[in-house]
Amino acid sequence: MSVEGQTEAIQLLYNQNFTFKTVQSVAPEEKIELVIIESPFRSLSRPLLAYIDTVHELYPDYTMTVLLPEYVVAHWWEHILHNQTALQLKASLLFRPGIVVTNVPQHLAHRNEQGPTS
Repeated sequence: MSVEGQTEAIQLLYNQNFTFKTVQSVAPEEKIELVIIESPFRSLSRPLLAYIDTVHELYPDYTMTVLLPEYVVAHWWEHILHNQTALQLKASLLFRPGIVVTNVPQHLAHRNEQGPTS
């Protein structure tokens, strides 16, 4: 998420034993702050939207950009399994002024279409 030059990476934490890696910037001169939001019951949308609303209330005159990763799937039916949370978040943020949503395609690993070779 980015608000006028300030960049934050959001990690939703729903398992206390979960170990996460430090976020590293592509350009070393950039500073990215890691924000950890505790999310009980594996809920993603509600805590994330509450955080976005809080930041937007603190900076109402700025434009906020939310980056959402989305899987690029090989088959049409895989859309049922993937990207549902991103779709829900996009729909929730669509009509909020001052918030821009950007989709970032994430390609799944290529599969061997012919199956395993013997």
